[in-house]
Amino acid sequence: MASVSAVNSQATALFNSSHSSANKNQTGGFDADFVSPVHVDYQCPICQLAFREPVQTRDCGHRFCESCLEPILRKPPSLCPIDRRNISRDKVYPDKACKRTVLSLPVKCYNSGTECYWTGELGNLPAHMEACRRVPIKCVNNCGRTDIPREEMSAHIDVEGECPLAVIPCKYHDIGCKVKIKRNELERHQEEHIAIHLDLAHIRIRELEQRQEKICTNGKFLWKISNYAQLYQQSATKKEKEKLCSPAFYSGQYGYKLRAEAFLNGLGQGKGTHLSLYVVIMKGDYDSVLPWPFQQRVDFVLIDQEDDINNRQNKSWRLSCDRNSDYFGKPNKAKSLGFGCPKFVSQETLKTRNYIRDNTVFIMIEVEPLDM
Repeated sequence: MASVSAVNSQATALFNSSHSSANKNQTGGFDADFVSPVHVDYQCPICQLAFREPVQTRDCGHRFCESCLEPILRKPPSLCPIDRRNISRDKVYPDKACKRTVLSLPVKCYNSGTECYWTGELGNLPAHMEACRRVPIKCVNNCGRTDIPREEMSAHIDVEGECPLAVIPCKYHDIGCKVKIKRNELERHQEEHIAIHLDLAHIRIRELEQRQEKICTNGKFLWKISNYAQLYQQSATKKEKEKLCSPAFYSGQYGYKLRAEAFLNGLGQGKGTHLSLYVVIMKGDYDSVLPWPFQQRVDFVLIDQEDDINNRQNKSWRLSCDRNSDYFGKPNKAKSLGFGCPKFVSQETLKTRNYIRDNTVFIMIEVEPLDM
């Protein structure tokens, strides 16, 4: 990425060109963050920084950065800044041993103040800066930010980030909106397409409803009621009847569409004393080929969650009422009236054994299979 390369170049420039204290236009020694103070033997007496490309005079033996000594050699008479002896270019040579020593000195990352804890030899600093996770770089989307640590760039341009120019999906993509747009244009998109998003939401709701419709291939539907204590408390404290509905289910592959309804604090004769349980017949996909009125046997079973299956004492109730009533006819609305038992099981009984376990109740609705 161009922005990463640009900042890497800046970091490398810090390594390759420090400025002397005497002349800001002249390249001097290494102005790095050394782990320990640099010994005076490895400091240039001109720029007072660690030697960069050190050279040594043959006559007096003093060392300098090559770039620091160069201006002196260009303007004769050339005098050593230390002892004022005459020096000449042909009597100055690179000090390779000194260079190796300086490049082996331990330094910290230039970004040590921003949580980069790397330390290593000075000679390895440029390579580290090419990959340092804390190097500040320019936003890849050119949003104006130039101070983003490299490791935070992904988060900056992410869907949950803050870059105004990042291309992100519409917040309604989960319900079908395919638009991807810059973050700073998202609000306008949402305001201009409210109707489309509402239509998508309606379609999604219908899909979810259809997914909730479960098929009981053996005529048995197991309803798990979690958070029972909280739901019961809500039911007991509300004045109006509080109904809890199961997902819709089919009695068989091509059977009746049904739904269980529970009144945890009771209904009618069971109000305040019993758990009331009902089943309602709903409009289903196969109503036109099913026999009516509904004649199948229905059993409600409260499961005892005792670990030993042989020791369980389930509570059951079988439907026995007038099948010629409107309750069992083919529904001409979304659902018919419910039929069931207002006194399915008493609240006192419900608290015994393991009918409630881990704040959960299981109720089995068994529907006699249809012979078609």
